[in-house]
Amino acid sequence: MAPWPARLLLLSITVETALQWSSLGAAEAARWPVSFALWSMCLLFVFRRPMVWAGLLRAPTVFLVAFGVWSLVASRWSPIQPSSFALGVGLLTVVLFGAAYVDRFGWQDFSAVVTIALASFLALGWTYTVVSSDIDSTTDSSRLVGLSANPTAMGLIAALMALMSLSGLRGRPVAISGIVAFAGIVIFLANARTASIALVLGLLLVVVGSTRGVVRTAALGGMMIGAGALLIVILAGDTVSPSLARSQSQNELETLTGRTGLWDLADGWYAERPIAGHGLQGANELYAGAEERGELDWEARDAHNTIIHTLLEVGLIGALLLVTFTGTFLVAEYGLPDPRVSAPVLAILLVGITESLMHEATLALLILAGAGAASVARRAKLIANTPVLASVE
Repeated sequence: MAPWPARLLLLSITVETALQWSSLGAAEAARWPVSFALWSMCLLFVFRRPMVWAGLLRAPTVFLVAFGVWSLVASRWSPIQPSSFALGVGLLTVVLFGAAYVDRFGWQDFSAVVTIALASFLALGWTYTVVSSDIDSTTDSSRLVGLSANPTAMGLIAALMALMSLSGLRGRPVAISGIVAFAGIVIFLANARTASIALVLGLLLVVVGSTRGVVRTAALGGMMIGAGALLIVILAGDTVSPSLARSQSQNELETLTGRTGLWDLADGWYAERPIAGHGLQGANELYAGAEERGELDWEARDAHNTIIHTLLEVGLIGALLLVTFTGTFLVAEYGLPDPRVSAPVLAILLVGITESLMHEATLALLILAGAGAASVARRAKLIANTPVLASVE
């Protein structure tokens, strides 16, 4: 079990990565002092124990660390300075800290603290929405946002809270049930469809993971087919699809609420700097310019897709590092028992289809770093416990 200073630091950085500072009004001015103070303490935590680097330099964690390093490097040619470099420092710091914490104290302790932090964050955000009169904490006049960036982000935070509780509160079924129920209510009030799918599939993954052999493979295949069928219905259905849209419009689903237009614009911008990208916050500037020129009829500051946004800002190099981390993690975890570590990663990957989640120090990166370190430790433990067959002469 981690000592309370380490747990308090993890709780604080979890809340900081989930928080949309602009939702605090005048208090947004405290963002950089608070963030730099937390990042400094996180780096101190990492560098005080050099032996932790052995875990950070193993696959899959090493690829996420490399992604963080490359993002920091890529911030140097961003059009927005010095904030882009600061965001690069934060991104790398969160990755290092998340992996180092799990390497030292374990995934269960990490998950428990993150669960408590996210539950507190959601409750506080909900309360703030109700009592605040000086800001608009909802969009579309009804969707719950709280202190997060948008309703989908609110839903993802709730889904991650529920899935992390499966590990953090293991052995406490009543507490887990309460957390999952709370997450369901938040997702419903946020009307976050992608997050609801992510939560359901994450929970199913944990159930399916308790099976073995052919049954497990068939169940995983069924989940993938079901997810694909749902996507086809949403995008191509003539009768069912409009009923799934908030505006009851087929166009809303065909364009994924305008996201496909953002992706079309990104195609041309990516071709300008395909290898190294436009730097952190480069997409922000590109979409702002498109709006000014009338190429966009709504305000957007990111690509609303993790891979496309990554390609825009840190280029093919950054995207390959991120994809390699994901691939090596999934391959490593498939052969391991107990998929509780994989469940929040699955949720992040699903929501990443419609949201940008890796462009700064985000909650998604913190959890991915922790999951990567947990995978390294789980694989090492499995190898250590595998009996060596003596050769018979």
